[in-house]
Amino acid sequence: MKLIKEDSYLKRETKDDFNLDLEEAIEKIKYDDKFLTYMVANMAAIVEHSDDAIIGIDCDGTILSWNTGAHKMYGYSSEEAIGKMISIIVPKGHNEDLNFILDNINKNLINKSETVRMSKDGNKIEVSITISPVKDSKHKICGASIIERDITKQNQIEKSLRRSEEKYRRLFDDDLTGDFIATLKGKILDCNYSYAEIYGFNSPEQAKKFNISKFNPEDWNYLVENLKIKKKIPGHQTIHKRPDGREIHVVANVVGIFNELDQLVQIKGYIFDETGRKEADEDLERTERKYRRLFDDDLKS
Repeated sequence: MKLIKEDSYLKRETKDDFNLDLEEAIEKIKYDDKFLTYMVANMAAIVEHSDDAIIGIDCDGTILSWNTGAHKMYGYSSEEAIGKMISIIVPKGHNEDLNFILDNINKNLINKSETVRMSKDGNKIEVSITISPVKDSKHKICGASIIERDITKQNQIEKSLRRSEEKYRRLFDDDLTGDFIATLKGKILDCNYSYAEIYGFNSPEQAKKFNISKFNPEDWNYLVENLKIKKKIPGHQTIHKRPDGREIHVVANVVGIFNELDQLVQIKGYIFDETGRKEADEDLERTERKYRRLFDDDLKS
């Protein structure tokens, strides 16, 4: 983007390159009219070509300036917009927005907020707005500069993420397996009710206070070291000792969570309490051994 034509100051041509030290710029403006012209031209170019809608209005809400960003966002050309009321982009039911803008101008307030606007073709646009009062040479408020940014897609993404998080949280909480996320040292960052129940806690909040590595320190160290290499360990079986002293037989699917440097930073796990099944299997095995001995004894007699 070319700002103004040939000038000894203009070795840089884009707004991204415009990065002079503030104190240096102020000193130049004091003593150099040419530099002031340069600064004004650059600022005007930045405003005109900004992706944001930058709109100037007077104290009654009449549009005085309308940049390219406003044209792209709302569909009105500068010729169509200038001289009209700012209400042309305010949808029905949002008339309080105009009163809000005018009140902030008259109160000399800089205000940031989010609202809804309407384009020329009737589409509603979610925007963040910044209203800044403008004063004349006598320091009297004569209007305002309004910067409006389209945040429709951003809000849609955030809503989608919230829905995904809520869905995940419901699945996480309702899962019959004991689900957890922990640090490498075993501090529980999150867990569900099933996890708390498996280890004899009354709630996930209570379970988070107890370090998972303490259930079987040697086994936890084994998992950490192997996850660094294998990334995940399915069907891992071990014995855990609960805080109440009871030993349980657990089967776990364990997955490593890695950072951008491929370093293991957290561990996610899904735990099944197999104690009952294990005890039933052992009882069955003992019973089979007992009857095998009786059968063998009968054959000998």
